[in-house]
Amino acid sequence: MRFGLDWFHPEKVTVKATQLPAVWGLMALTLTIIYLLPRLISAVPSALVANLVSTELIAPGHRVYRVRGQLFFVSSIYFRQGFKLDEQPHPGHVTIDMADAHLWDQTGVTALDQVIRRLKLGGSSVEVLNLNPESTDLFARIGVAEEAGGRGGSMDSAH
Repeated sequence: MRFGLDWFHPEKVTVKATQLPAVWGLMALTLTIIYLLPRLISAVPSALVANLVSTELIAPGHRVYRVRGQLFFVSSIYFRQGFKLDEQPHPGHVTIDMADAHLWDQTGVTALDQVIRRLKLGGSSVEVLNLNPESTDLFARIGVAEEAGGRGGSMDSAH
């Protein structure tokens, strides 16, 4: 059994002239998807994507974020963008209401962990409310932030 790339010889790979339209078509389709998909996701609000993070300052020093939608690998970037993580001065207390949201995978859990970590580093105390039972179970297994039911410990790996 060989583990190196000594078996791979790209100079021996050939494409016949009759295959070129299919190859060019596949490349064009790939580039179109890469270009258009992020624009479509951000342009068309969808219940499938957790890009609906609303916020309000309910009292001096207390900000509430309400999250709606599904939080998974596609929507995690939009989720993080919904938080005012660079707000100065940071509110003393932040509440994240997840009543209308669902965590689906490790990327969603990591996104919530990162938001909690950034808010805490800014000096805010953080409270996460209304995670549904499935999301709570997932967060308990792989999440770190104790505020959302995580296992605790260091959050150094969160960016």
